[in-house]
Amino acid sequence: MDVHGLTDPTAATQLGLSPRTLHRRLRRLMDLAGVRTRMQLGGHAVRHGWVETRSARPAPTRPDVA
Repeated sequence: MDVHGLTDPTAATQLGLSPRTLHRRLRRLMDLAGVRTRMQLGGHAVRHGWVETRSARPAPTRPDVA
């Protein structure tokens, strides 16, 4: 959500939640992760495999040399 720049109301709507439910769920995840900010939650989620990550750009390929 934060990575995509969505506001809380927009993110809640896309997830089919009320903004209050979204806040409660984020707070619960932050408590489980033992973090105090959403930025820390994002880092924790990536480090512990809670989310899938993808490379910003594909690995370069070398053209065949004849």
